[in-house]
Amino acid sequence: ESDETNLLFSVIGKALGARKTIAVVRRKIYMKLDNYMSVDSIVNPNSALASVILRYARYPTGSGVLSIIEKIDAEMLEVAIPERSPAVGRTIMSLGLPKGILVALIVRRGEVFVPVGATVLQAGDKVIVFATSDLMPEAVEYLGVN
Repeated sequence: ESDETNLLFSVIGKALGARKTIAVVRRKIYMKLDNYMSVDSIVNPNSALASVILRYARYPTGSGVLSIIEKIDAEMLEVAIPERSPAVGRTIMSLGLPKGILVALIVRRGEVFVPVGATVLQAGDKVIVFATSDLMPEAVEYLGVN
């Protein structure tokens, strides 16, 4: 239950040879200490739970991971392009995505690649989208995901 104890045990674990250490903390003040301590990651369970709840509230179907990137007020979302999406068969540049929405990666039949404007979206593509928080609902709409 102690943030300080969790951090200390993670540092001790790393010193004893653990390949990966993760400290669970609840206070925001400790979230950036991984830059200064030998801890691989610091996780706030409240933020993680809020991210999961937000994902299901905003995108109840067709969505994968939603990450909140607080420092730049952005979100990352993994969605599968449905067969009936208006984006199927169109190039990314022809979608007319507004500034602030970026299709960063596509997973197609097990292959992962960085798309370019001329990349044609296909049904079943898993797409990783970055967008500002206010534009993410619009990005989902452009891709035809409910």
